[in-house]
Amino acid sequence: MSSVVGLAAVGILYAAAGVVYLHGILSDPLLQNRPVDWMDAEKAYVEGCALLVAGATVWRYRYARGRRLARVDAHFTNMSRGREGAN
Repeated sequence: MSSVVGLAAVGILYAAAGVVYLHGILSDPLLQNRPVDWMDAEKAYVEGCALLVAGATVWRYRYARGRRLARVDAHFTNMSRGREGAN
């Protein structure tokens, strides 16, 4: 049960971070209703941080998925060799 709650909390945090990144990119720092300047240094910094977090998230997901698949594969290999209790 606690792992489900933990996963939900992580999902909420990623959604909140996405909203903060969008706000940082789309807002006008001088509050003058000007169009978005995509090459502004502050916006470029926020865009870079968002890309870094997105890239790290994808890498972490793929890494965890690869380890999980390797563990499952090792488990079934041990079962087929008659060593059910071995890890």
